[in-house]
Amino acid sequence: MATLAGCGLIYEYLMAHYAGRVLGALESTLYAMIGLMIVAMGVGALLAKWLHCPFKSFAWLEWGIASLGATALIIISLSISLAFSFPAYLQDIYGLHPSITTDGQVVQGLAKIAKATPFVIGGLLGLMIGMEIPLIARIREQLHGQHLEHNLGTIYGADYIGAGIGAAIWVLFCLQLPVLVAALSTALVNALIGIAFLIKYRAHLPQRKALWLAHLSLLVLLAALAGGGATWMDNMHRALFKDKVLYTKITPYQHLTLTERIIGAGLPKITSLYINGRLQFSSNDELIYHSYLTLPPLLASARQDKILVIGGGDGLALRDILRWQPEAVTLIDLDGEMISLFSGDDPEAPTTISARLLQLNNSAFRDERVEVIVGDAFVEVEALLSAGRHFDTIIVDLPDPSHPDINKVYSTFF
Repeated sequence: MATLAGCGLIYEYLMAHYAGRVLGALESTLYAMIGLMIVAMGVGALLAKWLHCPFKSFAWLEWGIASLGATALIIISLSISLAFSFPAYLQDIYGLHPSITTDGQVVQGLAKIAKATPFVIGGLLGLMIGMEIPLIARIREQLHGQHLEHNLGTIYGADYIGAGIGAAIWVLFCLQLPVLVAALSTALVNALIGIAFLIKYRAHLPQRKALWLAHLSLLVLLAALAGGGATWMDNMHRALFKDKVLYTKITPYQHLTLTERIIGAGLPKITSLYINGRLQFSSNDELIYHSYLTLPPLLASARQDKILVIGGGDGLALRDILRWQPEAVTLIDLDGEMISLFSGDDPEAPTTISARLLQLNNSAFRDERVEVIVGDAFVEVEALLSAGRHFDTIIVDLPDPSHPDINKVYSTFF
């Protein structure tokens, strides 16, 4: 029971985490998903009484949870990529000019379905997870042949402890893994529990051929998703962008996507960075933005010797600051993997991508005057103050407040 509770909580966090990434508005989406799944679990617990054979129902339930849990992210990615790519598909079919947008009821309907899909899947998962405890309680009483006085207390105790362990596993391990790997690992545990249940209680399952076939097919599905699921999701993610996707990377904090647009023969290619699907910069006009970001505070400062930059993991603001010949620049950014990418040190990035990014920021991170601190600016600034560090100019270059770790540095207190 404890293992199932741990898996249930991981599914809950997994769906909330992924829905927040693909739909945006992270905090409201996260809380809405968790609330929906909790309500669905309660409804599932009420509906479990209509399942006549607890042994057979539990075996099918584990198969259903594992199947949906394994494919949930693929289904969500597919629905969103279809909703985004369908208007372009219509333009290609009818030969419409790019300036003519297709925004009819069908297109709007697909967009609404795509936004609702994560919550529908989360609700279905919650419904099935909620049925587990009532079924386990009935199975225990049937096995013992009597009413167990402390049956519910034992089950709920194991459930709460298991949920706590599941939360720890999510924080310590799952957040460090690719989201699909976390989903497939959790689904595999459910599948193995279902198979172990079929073996242990085969005497209570006289007609189990269909169950065995379903569970073995599930193992094949998990193997297929482990082998090609990441590629499928990457291809569907690429379909969301009009420009050619050069490189994509999921860090513990954000989803980075680099795209390229060719605007004409002999003209420079436009490189753009998207963070969680939102445009962060384009190489054809980022000089304007970063000039407005850096010039006013530097001109207003009496000195430009010691400068603090909060954010700016792409190194573009840093590039402009170094032109003022400061003595030292300290840059604080939460995402060390983004800094590695724009420093040319990402081992997974093609050399051509690294060279292009270094050209954009003039290899700013490799300047010996630059000190990089990877950490939460909310905490690191306090540490700098405690150490008696002083700065002539402070420049804040942060993305949109779409993550709790970023939101707090937009607060009045900070």
